[in-house]
Amino acid sequence: ECGRQSASAGGSSAARGPPPSANASCTGSGYFIDWGSSGMKVYPVHRSQASDDSVSQSGATDMVANTLEDFKVSGVSAESTAAQVQAILDDLLLHLPDGAATESEGPNGAVLATAGMRLAPDRADALWASVRAWADEHPGIFGRCGQGTSNEDCKTLSGSEEAVYEMQSAL
Repeated sequence: ECGRQSASAGGSSAARGPPPSANASCTGSGYFIDWGSSGMKVYPVHRSQASDDSVSQSGATDMVANTLEDFKVSGVSAESTAAQVQAILDDLLLHLPDGAATESEGPNGAVLATAGMRLAPDRADALWASVRAWADEHPGIFGRCGQGTSNEDCKTLSGSEEAVYEMQSAL
């Protein structure tokens, strides 16, 4: 089913159960990226569509629950250049499976940064401008990112927001 992780794969995502719509098919793919101080933890994700053609209203946490195999891109930090970050995003785009995100299917993913970016706000602002410009050219990959949106899917998390994600991952 669109590369959904099996229950025997282990980890906290398997404990969350099936996606919100049990009779669903893959409508788009993207990435949920946890951008930490030492790199990016990348979770390939997909959005499900119910049989009645209504897109499920799951949030970023539900997208993580339906991931394919995750991986790490090391060495990406607040000290990286905009060109380096955009090159990584370009490479990730090339590796999306069939059914890749399109503007009409979004939002399909997010890139959220943590403490490393909070500690370098000026550098973070420049990098986020670069990510949002990239999202303008590639609509749907990061959902509410660029495109005149609220940028809720591409931002640096506050400490309390990061704590909520940590708590949810432990449950």
